[in-house]
Parts: sequence; C-alpha cells; structure tokens
Amino acid sequence: MELGQKPMRSKENALIILASTPNYREAAKQLNIAVPTIYSWLRDPEFASKVEETRNEIVSDAIAKMKGYAVKAVETLANLMDDESAHVRRAASNDILNHVGRFMELKEFEQRLINLERQSTRTK
Repeated sequence: MELGQKPMRSKENALIILASTPNYREAAKQLNIAVPTIYSWLRDPEFASKVEETRNEIVSDAIAKMKGYAVKAVETLANLMDDESAHVRRAASNDILNHVGRFMELKEFEQRLINLERQSTRTK
C-alpha cells in the first residue's frame, strides 16, 4: 500500500471491484486488503449474494450493450458480401452462415428444453 493511501475495508464499497475483477488476488490489490479478508467477507451469505447479484448486473449491462451493436455488425457483414475481394466476400458469407447456424441450434435446444420442462411438469 502506498504512503497516505488507506485500505478500502468497507464491504459495500468493494462490491463492484469484487464483481468485476478477474480474481480475488487482483481485487485485494485494488482494495488494498489481504486476500483472506475477501474470503472472510464472502463467508457472509448475504454479502456473497450481493457480489453475485452485482456480477450478474455487470454481465447483463455488457450483453445489452453488445445487443445494441448487433444490427451494425450484421450490416457490416452484409456490406462485406459486396466487397471486391472474393476472400472478403467468402469470409463474410461464412460468418453469416455460421452465426445463423448457431442461432438455429440454440433455438432448437431451447425448444427441446421447453418441451422437456412441459413433460416434467405433466408427470408430477
């Protein structure tokens, strides 16, 4: 810890850092506390739940931002299909087909899961 810098010992102030850093060692460094302190805090089920909730909010925000760029990404790929380079057109076409294929697989998986859940609730 640098001279004059106080450790951030408040669990509430640490939520964002704990939820957004790749590991607890990095979080402890940013918070100027020892890693065992973090583990001590996480033994509190309410605090651990808040960390997980904050982490989920961060991920949800990132996904929402990505969704905002999805249309632009598709337009970019579509525009690349008219590029002069056959290599670029082929790559863009493959990207679009791969993404559509994955989307269709996920939709099929989702429908199968819904059907299984319906069957499960009927047999109970």
